[in-house]
Amino acid sequence: MTLTPMLALLRRALSSVARHALVYAAASLVVIAAFGAAAYLWRSPVAQPFLAFTVDPAFDALIIALALADARDGTLGESAWSRAFERAWAVIVVNVALTYVASSGIASIGGGFVDKLFAIAFMLLSAALIYAPVVAVAHEGTAWWMLIGRSFGESVRTALRGANFSRALGLFALQFVPFLAGNGITALLRAHGIAHPSFWGNVPLGTFLEPAIVTITAFTYFDAIGLRARDACSE
Repeated sequence: MTLTPMLALLRRALSSVARHALVYAAASLVVIAAFGAAAYLWRSPVAQPFLAFTVDPAFDALIIALALADARDGTLGESAWSRAFERAWAVIVVNVALTYVASSGIASIGGGFVDKLFAIAFMLLSAALIYAPVVAVAHEGTAWWMLIGRSFGESVRTALRGANFSRALGLFALQFVPFLAGNGITALLRAHGIAHPSFWGNVPLGTFLEPAIVTITAFTYFDAIGLRARDACSE
């Protein structure tokens, strides 16, 4: 299967983001407000992780559902909002697993030789699983209790097919851009004595970049499986 050049996919993805800019702006403000309330009002050590594992994936589910509708020329068997609501739980579960895999790889980097080998293995696995949240929202014809396993399996199968793995690696690396930039901003804010520097340094930037990053990932997956207008996501 011939893959669409990444530059063309990027243009399509950004066009999709622009089409839903108002929705994403409003949703981003809701997400930022939730994290802000956790930072300023809730003040519990579990507040930020709880929101990161629930609110963020729910936002991702909405982004993927809208991207899926755009990939089908705006046609979806049900509304994108309904699809996002229906599959948000699956994206939450998938994201928990992906976070564990990626965190295990990062934690092993500073160890000995064997730990570094484990780190490389975990990072490669994380790249192969990059499409799992997209599959969790887009896939059809699978019972709900099999959706998580299907999401992981389909992501790995797609990523390892032909030239797709280099794209998966690039998309995995892209996930770190908001994190690294946010850490730099956080350090700068902390040096100037700004209250809650981690919140102001990471949350607004990461949330506003999320639609673009998730949509690019979704369109890359759709291209890899040959999705065209009115095609089903199942093969």
